Amino acid sequence: MSETVLNVILIIVILGLMVANFFVRKAKMERSALGRVVTVLDELRYNEKLTGAAATGQKIKKFRTKRWMSNQYKIDFVPTEIVKKLTKAYEAIVGINVQLDRAIKTGADIHLVGVDPASIKGTVTDAQFELREWLRTNMDNPALQPKNKGILGSLFGGGGGLFGGKR
Repeated sequence: MSETVLNVILIIVILGLMVANFFVRKAKMERSALGRVVTVLDELRYNEKLTGAAATGQKIKKFRTKRWMSNQYKIDFVPTEIVKKLTKAYEAIVGINVQLDRAIKTGADIHLVGVDPASIKGTVTDAQFELREWLRTNMDNPALQPKNKGILGSLFGGGGGLFGGKR
């Protein structure tokens, strides 16, 4: 084999490791305490955007609840007051989704008349603000961080790997 072919193979392997590292780190982050909070916050941001849809004439879409449903009992380290606000916001979100499901199921636009996503904007915005502020305060808390640095981090110094590095 020529040197060019070996170089191309080496580059492909390195790029493959980098892509794998990205996905491993992302998965570890989402499973960490901090990651669970971040995913709920991202979902709230998306949902907040949807609260303004009707006012701008856009089609009303269902709100997302998957991240909250999977993480609501896994964020017990977040202060109770904030969790109560999150719960209240998601109860309102689920209420709107139920109304949307009813309208979709019957195919009647008459059911959409009473659906007002803007009515929950304050609740969603408040919960998002509180969670974001808590996250800013606790971002550097080592107990909430992912435990490993990923494949490449372990090899190249992220955890005292092959090339030394501090933990």
